[in-house]
Amino acid sequence: MGSGALNANLFGVKRPLSVMLSVTNLCNSKCVYCDIPSRKQREMTPEEIIKLIDEMSEAGVQKLSLWGGEPLLRKDIGRIIGRAKEKGMYVNCDSNGYLVPQKFEEIKDLDFLILSFDGEKTNHDQNREPGSFDKIIRAVEHVNNRIPIWTLTVLTKHNINSVDFIVEKAREYGFKTMFQVPYHPQGIGAPASLFATAEEYRKAFCRLIEMKNDGAPIISSQHYLRVVADWSFFPDTTTEKSKHGIPKCWAGKLFCNIDTNGDMYPCSPMIGRVKSLNCLELGFEESFRRIAPLSCRACVSACCVEANLVFSLDFLTIQEWFKTTRRKTDDR
Repeated sequence: MGSGALNANLFGVKRPLSVMLSVTNLCNSKCVYCDIPSRKQREMTPEEIIKLIDEMSEAGVQKLSLWGGEPLLRKDIGRIIGRAKEKGMYVNCDSNGYLVPQKFEEIKDLDFLILSFDGEKTNHDQNREPGSFDKIIRAVEHVNNRIPIWTLTVLTKHNINSVDFIVEKAREYGFKTMFQVPYHPQGIGAPASLFATAEEYRKAFCRLIEMKNDGAPIISSQHYLRVVADWSFFPDTTTEKSKHGIPKCWAGKLFCNIDTNGDMYPCSPMIGRVKSLNCLELGFEESFRRIAPLSCRACVSACCVEANLVFSLDFLTIQEWFKTTRRKTDDR
């Protein structure tokens, strides 16, 4: 990935290094900031996904992130993970944690597992559904550090004051944590009514910067946390007005998102907002080659901002992520 990013910066070489792949819209949770389960799309068959992974590998993809919906609802999730690992990819998967105890043998080869965690029991259950807090704790305890766990917190007006609690739990259970604001577009994301105020976000993300400086197990980079703390465009989560601390956007140049039906987008915030090409019809490499440039110049999507910083060769962010993703010898 480093050589691919270097070639892109020096010579403008367009090459897919990282892909987010939605494997299902189905979900066994009811999060207030997510409309994905209500989408009506065909979903790729096991054979189509395996073929797509093979095409990704041939095109040079190094990292694959699986999301949905709830990916663990797929009966073939173990086969999908296994194929990507066979191809030498660095693989992670997003999950609400509900099925982790039952599906652990199928996901144990992941490089890391991302679990949704929204704070104290009352706040977590309010963002999601009653009983969801107990299920994520059960998932963390079942994994028991056998694979790395990162938690992802979507900060809304319901849990904007939960950052200290989440960091405390990360220390207690030995996982690492990251934070974001709701950013998905209408149709898969939440209404603006769930946002905290811009001042509340500023305070929360400044607090995260302070805790990270003190050694808290926060994955989110300092640069990303500052981007969100200084964001002045809420409730808009993308803007054409400013780069806002991002050297360059590499969406559609070094990374992309593939929707559940095979439609390819530059990134997940653009799902349904820009024209897509279907990589089941055109093939992965041709679809990626034909992705159109974006008009937006900055956003607060955690995955996009962090990728843009790393692929722009921001040294401090790369250093932070290197320390985060490198496992200790005794953990291997």
